[in-house]
Amino acid sequence: MQLFELGAVESAKEIRDGKLTSRELTEGLIGRIKAVDGAIEAWQYIDFDHAREQAARADALFKKSGPRSALHGVPIGIKDIYDTADAPTEYGTPIYAGRRPEKDSAVVALLRDAGLVILGKTVTTELASYTPGKTRNPFDAARTPGGSSSGSAAAVAAGMVAIATGSQTYGSVTRPASYCGVVGYKPTFGCISRHGVLNQSAQLDHLGVFSRHLEDAAAVTRLLMRADRNDLDMLDYEVIEQIAENLASPPVFTRPRIGFIRTAAWDRVGPSAQRSLEALVDSLSPYAKEARLPRSFADAEACIVTLMEVDMAKNYSKEYAYDRDGVRLSDMIRRMIEDGMRFDHDKQQWALRLREVLSRELTFVFNDFDALLAPATEDVAPRGLSSTGNPVFSAIGTLCRTPTLSLPLLSGENGLPMGVQLICPWGQDAKLFGIARWLTDFMKSQPTAWHAAPITPATASD
Repeated sequence: MQLFELGAVESAKEIRDGKLTSRELTEGLIGRIKAVDGAIEAWQYIDFDHAREQAARADALFKKSGPRSALHGVPIGIKDIYDTADAPTEYGTPIYAGRRPEKDSAVVALLRDAGLVILGKTVTTELASYTPGKTRNPFDAARTPGGSSSGSAAAVAAGMVAIATGSQTYGSVTRPASYCGVVGYKPTFGCISRHGVLNQSAQLDHLGVFSRHLEDAAAVTRLLMRADRNDLDMLDYEVIEQIAENLASPPVFTRPRIGFIRTAAWDRVGPSAQRSLEALVDSLSPYAKEARLPRSFADAEACIVTLMEVDMAKNYSKEYAYDRDGVRLSDMIRRMIEDGMRFDHDKQQWALRLREVLSRELTFVFNDFDALLAPATEDVAPRGLSSTGNPVFSAIGTLCRTPTLSLPLLSGENGLPMGVQLICPWGQDAKLFGIARWLTDFMKSQPTAWHAAPITPATASD
Protein backbone atom coordinates (compact mmCIF):
# COMPACT_ATOMS: atom_id res chain seq x y z
CA MET A 1 0.00 0.00 0.00
CA GLN A 2 1.28 3.45 -0.94
CA LEU A 3 1.24 6.33 1.52
CA PHE A 4 -1.54 8.19 -0.27
CA GLU A 5 -3.81 5.17 0.18
CA LEU A 6 -3.63 5.28 3.97
CA GLY A 7 -6.56 6.62 5.95
CA ALA A 8 -6.10 9.29 8.61
CA VAL A 9 -6.58 7.00 11.63
CA GLU A 10 -4.36 4.37 10.05
CA SER A 11 -1.64 6.93 9.28
CA ALA A 12 -1.72 8.30 12.83
CA LYS A 13 -1.30 4.80 14.25
CA GLU A 14 1.69 4.21 12.00
CA ILE A 15 3.21 7.44 13.34
CA ARG A 16 2.53 6.47 16.97
CA ASP A 17 4.01 3.02 16.38
CA GLY A 18 7.19 4.52 14.94
CA LYS A 19 6.66 2.98 11.51
CA LEU A 20 6.12 6.32 9.80
CA THR A 21 6.87 9.99 10.43
CA SER A 22 4.66 12.95 9.67
CA ARG A 23 7.38 14.26 7.36
CA GLU A 24 7.40 11.01 5.38
CA LEU A 25 3.61 10.98 5.13
CA THR A 26 3.50 14.63 4.08
CA GLU A 27 6.19 14.04 1.46
CA GLY A 28 4.21 11.11 0.09
CA LEU A 29 1.10 13.26 -0.28
CA ILE A 30 3.11 16.05 -1.89
CA GLY A 31 4.29 13.53 -4.46
CA ARG A 32 0.70 12.44 -5.05
CA ILE A 33 -0.42 16.04 -5.52
CA LYS A 34 2.36 16.71 -8.02
CA ALA A 35 1.39 13.58 -9.93
CA VAL A 36 -2.37 14.06 -10.21
CA ASP A 37 -3.56 17.54 -9.36
CA GLY A 38 -2.77 18.98 -12.77
CA ALA A 39 -5.84 17.16 -14.10
CA ILE A 40 -8.07 17.92 -11.10
CA GLU A 41 -7.01 21.30 -9.65
CA ALA A 42 -8.35 20.70 -6.17
CA TRP A 43 -6.00 23.15 -4.43
CA GLN A 44 -6.38 26.91 -4.29
CA TYR A 45 -3.18 27.46 -2.32
CA ILE A 46 -0.46 25.09 -1.21
CA ASP A 47 3.09 25.72 -0.01
CA PHE A 48 4.98 22.43 -0.01
CA ASP A 49 7.94 23.75 1.99
CA HIS A 50 5.64 25.13 4.68
CA ALA A 51 3.82 21.79 4.85
CA ARG A 52 7.17 20.06 5.31
CA GLU A 53 8.08 22.49 8.10
CA GLN A 54 4.81 21.79 9.91
CA ALA A 55 5.37 18.04 9.59
CA ALA A 56 8.91 18.37 10.96
CA ARG A 57 7.53 20.31 13.96
CA ALA A 58 4.89 17.62 14.49
CA ASP A 59 7.60 14.96 14.52
CA ALA A 60 9.74 16.94 16.94
CA LEU A 61 6.80 17.51 19.26
CA PHE A 62 5.88 13.82 19.13
CA LYS A 63 9.46 12.82 19.99
CA LYS A 64 9.52 15.26 22.89
CA SER A 65 6.11 14.74 24.50
CA GLY A 66 4.10 12.20 22.52
CA PRO A 67 1.02 12.72 20.34
CA ARG A 68 -1.20 15.75 20.88
CA SER A 69 -4.25 13.86 19.63
CA ALA A 70 -5.40 10.67 17.93
CA LEU A 71 -4.52 12.26 14.56
CA HIS A 72 -1.17 13.80 15.45
CA GLY A 73 0.99 14.37 12.38
CA VAL A 74 -1.74 13.75 9.83
CA PRO A 75 -2.11 16.29 6.97
CA ILE A 76 -5.52 17.83 6.28
CA GLY A 77 -6.97 20.01 3.52
CA ILE A 78 -8.83 23.19 4.50
CA LYS A 79 -11.67 24.62 2.42
CA ASP A 80 -10.77 28.14 1.34
CA ILE A 81 -13.46 29.80 3.44
CA TYR A 82 -11.70 28.98 6.75
CA ASP A 83 -9.29 31.68 7.88
CA THR A 84 -5.65 30.61 8.04
CA ALA A 85 -3.01 32.96 9.45
CA ASP A 86 -0.22 31.46 7.34
CA ALA A 87 -2.06 31.22 3.99
CA PRO A 88 -4.48 33.30 1.92
CA THR A 89 -8.22 32.87 2.43
CA GLU A 90 -9.97 34.14 -0.69
CA TYR A 91 -13.52 32.74 -0.52
CA GLY A 92 -13.43 31.73 -4.19
CA THR A 93 -13.84 35.30 -5.46
CA PRO A 94 -11.44 37.86 -6.99
CA ILE A 95 -12.86 40.41 -4.56
CA TYR A 96 -10.72 38.79 -1.86
CA ALA A 97 -7.70 37.84 -3.98
CA GLY A 98 -4.59 37.82 -1.78
CA ARG A 99 -6.55 38.29 1.46
CA ARG A 100 -4.38 37.31 4.43
CA PRO A 101 -6.22 36.81 7.73
CA GLU A 102 -4.41 37.78 10.92
CA LYS A 103 -5.72 34.82 12.90
CA ASP A 104 -6.73 31.21 12.34
CA SER A 105 -10.37 30.24 12.37
CA ALA A 106 -11.45 28.29 15.45
CA VAL A 107 -11.35 25.02 13.49
CA VAL A 108 -7.84 25.56 12.12
CA ALA A 109 -6.58 26.57 15.57
CA LEU A 110 -7.98 23.33 17.03
CA LEU A 111 -6.38 21.27 14.27
CA ARG A 112 -2.98 22.87 14.80
CA ASP A 113 -3.24 22.35 18.55
CA ALA A 114 -4.05 18.68 17.90
CA GLY A 115 -0.81 18.29 15.94
CA LEU A 116 -2.24 18.03 12.43
CA VAL A 117 -0.48 19.45 9.36
CA ILE A 118 -2.43 22.10 7.44
CA LEU A 119 -1.47 20.85 3.99
CA GLY A 120 -3.15 23.64 1.99
CA LYS A 121 -6.37 25.41 1.01
CA THR A 122 -8.85 23.59 -1.21
CA VAL A 123 -10.95 25.22 -3.90
CA THR A 124 -14.41 26.54 -3.04
CA THR A 125 -17.05 27.82 -5.38
CA GLU A 126 -17.63 31.58 -5.40
CA LEU A 127 -18.50 32.71 -1.86
CA ALA A 128 -19.44 29.09 -1.08
CA SER A 129 -22.37 29.34 -3.48
CA TYR A 130 -23.12 27.85 -6.91
CA THR A 131 -20.66 29.38 -9.40
CA PRO A 132 -18.00 26.69 -9.97
CA GLY A 133 -14.30 27.01 -9.28
CA LYS A 134 -11.58 25.35 -11.32
CA THR A 135 -11.83 21.85 -9.80
CA ARG A 136 -12.84 18.86 -11.93
CA ASN A 137 -14.22 15.49 -10.88
CA PRO A 138 -11.40 12.97 -10.29
CA PHE A 139 -13.43 10.15 -11.87
CA ASP A 140 -14.15 12.10 -15.07
CA ALA A 141 -12.58 15.49 -15.71
CA ALA A 142 -15.51 16.46 -17.95
CA ARG A 143 -17.88 16.33 -14.96
CA THR A 144 -18.43 18.54 -11.94
CA PRO A 145 -17.07 17.53 -8.53
CA GLY A 146 -20.08 19.27 -6.96
CA GLY A 147 -19.94 22.30 -4.72
CA SER A 148 -19.35 24.34 -2.85
CA SER A 149 -16.74 22.13 -1.15
CA SER A 150 -15.46 20.99 -4.53
CA GLY A 151 -11.73 20.97 -3.87
CA SER A 152 -12.00 19.17 -0.54
CA ALA A 153 -14.08 16.31 -1.92
CA ALA A 154 -11.92 15.94 -5.04
CA ALA A 155 -8.64 16.04 -3.09
CA VAL A 156 -9.81 13.26 -0.76
CA ALA A 157 -11.20 11.17 -3.63
CA ALA A 158 -7.92 11.38 -5.56
CA GLY A 159 -5.78 10.40 -2.58
CA MET A 160 -4.11 13.80 -2.24
CA VAL A 161 -5.17 13.95 1.41
CA ALA A 162 -7.07 11.54 3.66
CA ILE A 163 -9.29 14.17 5.29
CA ALA A 164 -10.48 17.68 4.45
CA THR A 165 -12.89 20.23 5.84
CA GLY A 166 -16.03 21.49 4.13
CA SER A 167 -19.18 23.44 4.84
CA GLN A 168 -22.87 23.08 4.02
CA THR A 169 -25.49 25.82 3.80
CA TYR A 170 -27.68 23.72 1.49
CA GLY A 171 -25.92 20.68 0.06
CA SER A 172 -22.22 21.55 -0.06
CA VAL A 173 -20.95 18.48 1.83
CA THR A 174 -23.47 15.85 0.79
CA ARG A 175 -23.46 16.63 -2.95
CA PRO A 176 -19.69 16.71 -3.65
CA ALA A 177 -19.18 13.64 -1.46
CA SER A 178 -21.72 11.77 -3.59
CA TYR A 179 -20.25 12.92 -6.90
CA CYS A 180 -16.66 12.21 -5.86
CA GLY A 181 -17.29 8.85 -4.16
CA VAL A 182 -16.18 9.75 -0.63
CA VAL A 183 -17.70 9.98 2.84
CA GLY A 184 -19.25 13.38 3.58
CA TYR A 185 -20.27 14.08 7.19
CA LYS A 186 -22.40 17.02 8.31
CA PRO A 187 -22.74 16.93 12.11
CA THR A 188 -25.64 18.15 14.17
CA PHE A 189 -25.92 21.93 13.86
CA GLY A 190 -24.02 23.85 16.53
CA CYS A 191 -21.33 21.28 17.32
CA ILE A 192 -18.44 23.01 15.54
CA SER A 193 -17.53 26.68 15.86
CA ARG A 194 -17.85 28.73 12.68
CA HIS A 195 -15.76 31.59 14.07
CA GLY A 196 -13.37 32.73 11.35
CA VAL A 197 -15.33 31.00 8.57
CA LEU A 198 -17.22 32.78 5.79
CA ASN A 199 -20.72 33.67 7.01
CA GLN A 200 -23.33 32.95 4.35
CA SER A 201 -26.28 32.12 6.62
CA ALA A 202 -25.88 31.83 10.39
CA GLN A 203 -29.11 29.82 10.64
CA LEU A 204 -28.09 27.30 7.95
CA ASP A 205 -24.28 27.15 7.85
CA HIS A 206 -22.91 23.80 9.03
CA LEU A 207 -19.25 22.76 9.03
CA GLY A 208 -18.38 19.24 7.95
CA VAL A 209 -15.64 16.90 6.77
CA PHE A 210 -14.69 14.55 3.95
CA SER A 211 -12.80 11.27 4.18
CA ARG A 212 -12.48 7.89 2.50
CA HIS A 213 -13.20 5.98 5.71
CA LEU A 214 -15.97 6.36 8.27
CA GLU A 215 -13.61 6.19 11.23
CA ASP A 216 -11.58 9.10 9.81
CA ALA A 217 -14.63 11.36 9.56
CA ALA A 218 -15.58 10.60 13.16
CA ALA A 219 -12.03 11.00 14.47
CA VAL A 220 -11.35 14.42 12.98
CA THR A 221 -14.80 15.75 13.88
CA ARG A 222 -14.33 14.79 17.54
CA LEU A 223 -11.31 17.10 17.62
CA LEU A 224 -13.44 19.99 16.40
CA MET A 225 -16.40 19.62 18.77
CA ARG A 226 -15.41 22.28 21.29
CA ALA A 227 -17.61 25.04 22.68
CA ASP A 228 -16.77 28.57 21.52
CA ARG A 229 -18.50 31.73 22.72
CA ASN A 230 -17.55 33.45 19.46
CA ASP A 231 -20.24 31.40 17.68
CA LEU A 232 -23.53 32.34 19.28
CA ASP A 233 -25.38 29.41 17.68
CA MET A 234 -23.31 26.71 19.32
CA LEU A 235 -24.97 24.16 21.55
CA ASP A 236 -24.39 24.03 25.30
CA TYR A 237 -20.97 22.77 26.32
CA GLU A 238 -22.36 19.62 27.95
CA VAL A 239 -24.35 18.69 24.82
CA ILE A 240 -21.35 19.12 22.53
CA GLU A 241 -19.15 17.14 24.89
CA GLN A 242 -21.64 14.27 25.00
CA ILE A 243 -22.04 14.11 21.22
CA ALA A 244 -18.24 14.10 20.79
CA GLU A 245 -17.76 11.45 23.48
CA ASN A 246 -20.40 9.19 21.91
CA LEU A 247 -18.66 9.42 18.53
CA ALA A 248 -15.71 7.56 20.05
CA SER A 249 -17.80 4.39 20.44
CA PRO A 250 -20.84 4.33 18.13
CA PRO A 251 -23.51 1.76 19.03
CA VAL A 252 -23.43 -1.63 17.35
CA PHE A 253 -26.56 -2.46 15.35
CA THR A 254 -27.76 -5.90 14.34
CA ARG A 255 -31.31 -5.03 13.28
CA PRO A 256 -31.59 -1.31 12.55
CA ARG A 257 -34.92 0.19 11.47
CA ILE A 258 -34.25 2.14 8.30
CA GLY A 259 -36.88 4.25 6.56
CA PHE A 260 -36.44 4.94 2.85
CA ILE A 261 -37.66 8.42 1.92
CA ARG A 262 -37.94 9.27 -1.76
CA THR A 263 -38.48 12.97 -0.85
CA ALA A 264 -40.62 15.37 -2.84
CA ALA A 265 -37.89 15.58 -5.49
CA TRP A 266 -37.94 11.87 -6.42
CA ASP A 267 -39.04 12.72 -9.97
CA ARG A 268 -35.67 14.46 -10.46
CA VAL A 269 -33.72 11.29 -9.68
CA GLY A 270 -32.42 9.66 -12.86
CA PRO A 271 -34.01 6.34 -13.92
CA SER A 272 -30.87 4.28 -13.31
CA ALA A 273 -30.32 5.96 -9.96
CA GLN A 274 -33.89 5.21 -8.96
CA ARG A 275 -33.38 1.55 -9.83
CA SER A 276 -30.13 1.39 -7.83
CA LEU A 277 -31.71 2.95 -4.76
CA GLU A 278 -34.77 0.73 -4.95
CA ALA A 279 -32.56 -2.35 -5.39
CA LEU A 280 -30.60 -1.34 -2.32
CA VAL A 281 -33.77 -0.95 -0.27
CA ASP A 282 -35.09 -4.31 -1.51
CA SER A 283 -31.86 -6.00 -0.49
CA LEU A 284 -32.12 -4.45 2.97
CA SER A 285 -35.46 -6.14 3.72
CA PRO A 286 -36.54 -6.70 6.48
CA TYR A 287 -34.38 -3.92 7.93
CA ALA A 288 -35.71 -1.20 5.65
CA LYS A 289 -39.08 -0.11 4.40
CA GLU A 290 -40.50 2.96 2.75
CA ALA A 291 -41.28 5.91 5.01
CA ARG A 292 -43.74 8.65 4.20
CA LEU A 293 -42.92 12.26 4.95
CA PRO A 294 -45.71 14.68 5.83
CA ARG A 295 -46.96 16.86 2.96
CA SER A 296 -45.28 19.92 4.43
CA PHE A 297 -41.90 18.57 3.25
CA ALA A 298 -42.95 19.33 -0.33
CA ASP A 299 -42.10 22.96 0.49
CA ALA A 300 -38.68 22.24 1.96
CA GLU A 301 -36.87 23.40 -1.17
CA ALA A 302 -38.69 26.75 -1.29
CA CYS A 303 -38.11 27.16 2.43
CA ILE A 304 -34.34 26.67 2.37
CA VAL A 305 -33.88 28.81 -0.75
CA THR A 306 -35.81 31.65 0.88
CA LEU A 307 -33.80 31.53 4.11
CA MET A 308 -30.49 31.20 2.28
CA GLU A 309 -31.06 34.02 -0.21
CA VAL A 310 -32.39 36.43 2.42
CA ASP A 311 -29.23 35.86 4.46
CA MET A 312 -27.01 36.15 1.40
CA ALA A 313 -28.58 39.51 0.59
CA LYS A 314 -27.69 40.66 4.11
CA ASN A 315 -24.29 39.05 4.56
CA TYR A 316 -22.97 39.74 1.04
CA SER A 317 -24.28 43.31 0.81
CA LYS A 318 -20.74 44.71 1.06
CA GLU A 319 -19.50 42.56 -1.80
CA TYR A 320 -22.57 43.40 -3.86
CA ALA A 321 -22.07 47.14 -3.35
CA TYR A 322 -18.35 46.88 -4.11
CA ASP A 323 -19.02 45.14 -7.42
CA ARG A 324 -20.70 48.15 -9.01
CA ASP A 325 -19.41 47.35 -12.48
CA GLY A 326 -20.61 43.74 -12.28
CA VAL A 327 -17.30 42.12 -13.22
CA ARG A 328 -16.16 40.58 -9.91
CA LEU A 329 -19.31 38.73 -8.90
CA SER A 330 -20.92 36.17 -11.16
CA ASP A 331 -24.35 36.77 -12.62
CA MET A 332 -25.62 33.82 -10.59
CA ILE A 333 -24.65 35.13 -7.18
CA ARG A 334 -25.82 38.65 -8.05
CA ARG A 335 -29.21 37.20 -8.96
CA MET A 336 -29.41 35.25 -5.69
CA ILE A 337 -28.55 38.35 -3.67
CA GLU A 338 -31.11 40.40 -5.58
CA ASP A 339 -33.75 37.70 -5.09
CA GLY A 340 -33.03 37.78 -1.37
CA MET A 341 -33.53 41.54 -1.34
CA ARG A 342 -36.99 41.10 -2.86
CA PHE A 343 -38.34 38.61 -0.31
CA ASP A 344 -40.79 40.45 1.93
CA HIS A 345 -41.24 40.02 5.67
CA ASP A 346 -44.23 37.67 5.29
CA LYS A 347 -42.24 35.32 3.04
CA GLN A 348 -39.36 35.24 5.50
CA GLN A 349 -41.67 34.52 8.42
CA TRP A 350 -43.34 31.73 6.43
CA ALA A 351 -39.97 30.10 5.87
CA LEU A 352 -38.95 30.42 9.51
CA ARG A 353 -42.23 28.90 10.71
CA LEU A 354 -42.04 26.08 8.19
CA ARG A 355 -38.53 25.18 9.28
CA GLU A 356 -39.78 24.71 12.83
CA VAL A 357 -42.73 22.65 11.58
CA LEU A 358 -40.46 20.39 9.52
CA SER A 359 -38.07 19.87 12.42
CA ARG A 360 -40.94 18.91 14.72
CA GLU A 361 -42.58 16.59 12.19
CA LEU A 362 -39.30 14.86 11.45
CA THR A 363 -39.00 13.86 15.09
CA PHE A 364 -42.31 12.03 14.76
CA VAL A 365 -41.05 10.17 11.66
CA PHE A 366 -38.07 8.99 13.72
CA ASN A 367 -40.42 7.39 16.25
CA ASP A 368 -40.61 4.45 13.83
CA PHE A 369 -37.05 4.46 12.48
CA ASP A 370 -33.46 4.61 13.71
CA ALA A 371 -32.31 6.34 10.52
CA LEU A 372 -33.67 7.55 7.21
CA LEU A 373 -32.12 6.62 3.90
CA ALA A 374 -32.51 9.03 0.98
CA PRO A 375 -30.89 9.96 -2.32
CA ALA A 376 -27.78 12.06 -1.81
CA THR A 377 -27.99 13.47 -5.33
CA GLU A 378 -30.14 13.08 -8.40
CA ASP A 379 -27.60 10.74 -10.06
CA VAL A 380 -23.87 10.51 -10.71
CA ALA A 381 -22.03 13.78 -11.31
CA PRO A 382 -23.55 15.54 -14.32
CA ARG A 383 -21.49 16.28 -17.41
CA GLY A 384 -20.11 19.77 -17.83
CA LEU A 385 -18.32 22.23 -15.56
CA SER A 386 -20.74 25.15 -15.68
CA SER A 387 -22.88 23.82 -12.82
CA THR A 388 -22.25 22.05 -9.52
CA GLY A 389 -25.45 19.99 -9.60
CA ASN A 390 -28.68 20.13 -7.63
CA PRO A 391 -28.54 20.25 -3.80
CA VAL A 392 -32.26 19.64 -3.29
CA PHE A 393 -31.84 16.28 -1.53
CA SER A 394 -29.87 17.94 1.27
CA ALA A 395 -32.69 20.31 2.23
CA ILE A 396 -34.15 18.10 4.97
CA GLY A 397 -30.94 17.48 6.89
CA THR A 398 -29.82 21.09 6.62
CA LEU A 399 -33.15 22.69 7.51
CA CYS A 400 -33.79 20.33 10.42
CA ARG A 401 -30.17 20.58 11.59
CA THR A 402 -29.77 16.82 11.87
CA PRO A 403 -26.56 14.82 11.37
CA THR A 404 -26.14 13.33 7.89
CA LEU A 405 -23.68 11.11 6.07
CA SER A 406 -23.20 10.64 2.35
CA LEU A 407 -21.82 7.14 1.85
CA PRO A 408 -20.13 6.02 -1.42
CA LEU A 409 -22.10 2.79 -1.75
CA LEU A 410 -23.61 2.89 -5.25
CA SER A 411 -22.44 3.34 -8.80
CA GLY A 412 -24.19 4.51 -11.93
CA GLU A 413 -23.23 5.45 -15.48
CA ASN A 414 -19.81 4.09 -16.49
CA GLY A 415 -19.21 2.93 -12.92
CA LEU A 416 -19.18 6.48 -11.61
CA PRO A 417 -19.84 6.79 -7.86
CA MET A 418 -23.15 7.80 -6.36
CA GLY A 419 -23.73 8.39 -2.68
CA VAL A 420 -26.49 7.22 -0.38
CA GLN A 421 -27.62 9.69 2.28
CA LEU A 422 -28.27 8.63 5.86
CA ILE A 423 -30.07 10.97 8.26
CA CYS A 424 -30.42 10.48 12.01
CA PRO A 425 -32.29 12.44 14.69
CA TRP A 426 -30.86 15.66 16.07
CA GLY A 427 -27.87 14.98 18.31
CA GLN A 428 -27.67 11.29 17.41
CA ASP A 429 -24.37 11.49 15.51
CA ALA A 430 -23.02 8.34 17.13
CA LYS A 431 -26.13 6.40 16.10
CA LEU A 432 -25.60 7.69 12.55
CA PHE A 433 -22.09 6.26 12.45
CA GLY A 434 -23.22 2.98 13.99
CA ILE A 435 -25.88 2.47 11.34
CA ALA A 436 -23.50 3.63 8.60
CA ARG A 437 -21.00 0.98 9.71
CA TRP A 438 -23.74 -1.67 9.72
CA LEU A 439 -24.88 -0.62 6.25
CA THR A 440 -21.33 -0.59 4.86
CA ASP A 441 -20.66 -4.07 6.22
CA PHE A 442 -24.00 -5.29 4.88
CA MET A 443 -23.14 -4.04 1.41
CA LYS A 444 -19.93 -6.07 1.38
CA SER A 445 -22.03 -9.22 1.44
CA GLN A 446 -24.17 -8.18 -1.52
CA PRO A 447 -23.75 -8.60 -5.30
CA THR A 448 -21.49 -5.94 -6.77
CA ALA A 449 -23.64 -4.94 -9.75
CA TRP A 450 -24.67 -1.66 -8.16
CA HIS A 451 -21.77 -1.05 -5.81
CA ALA A 452 -19.54 1.98 -6.05
CA ALA A 453 -16.34 1.94 -8.08
CA PRO A 454 -13.03 1.60 -6.19
CA ILE A 455 -12.20 4.63 -4.07
CA THR A 456 -9.14 5.73 -6.04
CA PRO A 457 -10.43 7.10 -9.36
CA ALA A 458 -8.89 5.93 -12.58
CA THR A 459 -8.21 9.45 -13.82
CA ALA A 460 -6.11 10.07 -10.73
CA SER A 461 -3.89 7.00 -10.95
CA ASP A 462 -0.12 7.21 -11.23
